[in-house]
Amino acid sequence: MNSNMKECSTLYEPPNKAQPIKVAIIGAGPGGLVSAKWALSEGLEPTIFEKASTLGGIWRDDGYTWPRMKTNSTKFRTSFLGLSYPIDPVLDAKDRSSIFPTRESVIDYFNQYAEKFNLLHYIRFGYEVIRVALNQNCFSSIDTPSQKVSTKQIWKVNVRVSKDSKDKISTNTPVEKEYEFEKVIVASGQFSVPRFPPDLEQMCCQEWSKFQGQIMHSSQYSSFFQPITGNQANLAASQIWDQNSRKSEQELLFSNKNILLIGNSISAGEIIGGLTGLENHANYIPAKRVFHLINRPSWPLARFPRDPEDSSLFWPVEFFILHRVNRDSLNEVPFPSLEDNRTFDQYLEKLSGNFVNLFDGKLKPEFNPDLCGSLFTFTDSYVGLINNPKAQNKYEPILHEKIKEIDSAQVIFDSGRIIPCEIIIFATGYSQGLEKFLDSKILQAIEYDSSERFMPEILYKSSFSPGFEGIAFIGLWKPPLIPALELQARWISRVFSGNINYPNAADPAVKEYLENRRKWRLIPGKNRPYEDHADYLGFADSLAEEIGALPDFLIMKEKDPELYEMLWRGPHCTEQYNLVGPDADPLSARTKLELINQYIKECRKLSAKSS
Repeated sequence: MNSNMKECSTLYEPPNKAQPIKVAIIGAGPGGLVSAKWALSEGLEPTIFEKASTLGGIWRDDGYTWPRMKTNSTKFRTSFLGLSYPIDPVLDAKDRSSIFPTRESVIDYFNQYAEKFNLLHYIRFGYEVIRVALNQNCFSSIDTPSQKVSTKQIWKVNVRVSKDSKDKISTNTPVEKEYEFEKVIVASGQFSVPRFPPDLEQMCCQEWSKFQGQIMHSSQYSSFFQPITGNQANLAASQIWDQNSRKSEQELLFSNKNILLIGNSISAGEIIGGLTGLENHANYIPAKRVFHLINRPSWPLARFPRDPEDSSLFWPVEFFILHRVNRDSLNEVPFPSLEDNRTFDQYLEKLSGNFVNLFDGKLKPEFNPDLCGSLFTFTDSYVGLINNPKAQNKYEPILHEKIKEIDSAQVIFDSGRIIPCEIIIFATGYSQGLEKFLDSKILQAIEYDSSERFMPEILYKSSFSPGFEGIAFIGLWKPPLIPALELQARWISRVFSGNINYPNAADPAVKEYLENRRKWRLIPGKNRPYEDHADYLGFADSLAEEIGALPDFLIMKEKDPELYEMLWRGPHCTEQYNLVGPDADPLSARTKLELINQYIKECRKLSAKSS
């Protein structure tokens, strides 16, 4: 066998009454799992291709998260329909740490979900998708050349099979296979490829020979006391990490090192807490000093901030932000008004507590009237750091400066500032990497731009490219929260099964939506929000409306005011879309909503006792 050997097989057969439509799903993270579950419920036959040896996406043990790292959303909002995290309103109110799942509990949940709905049977581990292309011509079957397959759309999916797969691979050379499907769901996620700012990546590559320290991406930050090895690398600047991996394991520890952290993402805030010793780990010596290069300051919010209206109360942060109170419409608002932006910015300032007075106020985000939504991050570690005088001595923020040069053990900025540096960590986000496996015709249809950081593709409700049927996308928006993720999966599956029509490219509403997305992409980078749906709740409700799962709030307010209050004022969660519509289970949904409501009541009781 040569290195370019390709083994061909087929999963496709002409659809008939006995044969379900075959769907390729790329990725076995949360988006891929929920897509497969709903595909099965619609009578489709999914095949999930996963390049890793386990499921879970970034939450895998070898993924981009680290031990004990917590989600930014509560367990009320981090579960799919049909399987919930255990909820005990009394105990959960007493123990705040139980509300936000850890990486370990997230992986346990995804495995339980896969087992409950028999999804493992449909996953092919160790199968890396290397190409997806559409073949619309009538052609012969690969295995039986004389047999005509179909004149309908057929998608060719090429994969590279690793030795980690269950297939018996008897050679060390790459083995490729080709499969055929009627439909494709791209569930590879928003966090596929670690991203480096192009200018800094180029500088690091050019000046690596002078720098005697280590350069890494936050995706390699697995824990504070475990060494990082080269086999975890998946960097755009891979040559940097290749040299890094030859360093001794002891040198890769962060203890007593001067560290430059670049970026202001959520992971950056969490990493800072660990590097400065805020996270109490046994036998761990914190960094000597952490320099934090920030381009765009944001409001840091604790997972349990104090209620601005009642200082005795502490709530999960999503309770303050993700609810329908004060909404004028259930429709998604593509561009928030100046007044709405200013009001929200002022509210974030209240939620951030004493933040504006720290570090002489220089970390306070300046209100930008052109910004399409204020910037904020959820990070207990960073909030704890900036409020801890001892930890502050190890932390120095550097705002709005550019790196001019990287020397052997120091970094020089344009301003003339020079800092000692032994480790550089890029917390600069990720890119989707769709260009790595999608055919150019697909990329053209979705108007894909790999250099576009916030909205690389133009899709209708982040799911479909109208006029280009047969392929759909899930989870390619920020942040990919579970309720909307599942709504996408439900909608896509019903469209693929024929129970709902594809979005019509000629529909004026569809045209307007896509045009607004294009306008959004033209907003200068410094004026954009982190999320590509500034109105997340409106986005989720619009998805629910597509499948008939959005309750009629006016009728509910009149006939069932108690339930209305739980939905209108309560925190956003998946069960709100399980009350009406196809596959609805209103009894189960109401039970979960009442548990959440009871949790809120218990929190109020505890606050009353403590005050």
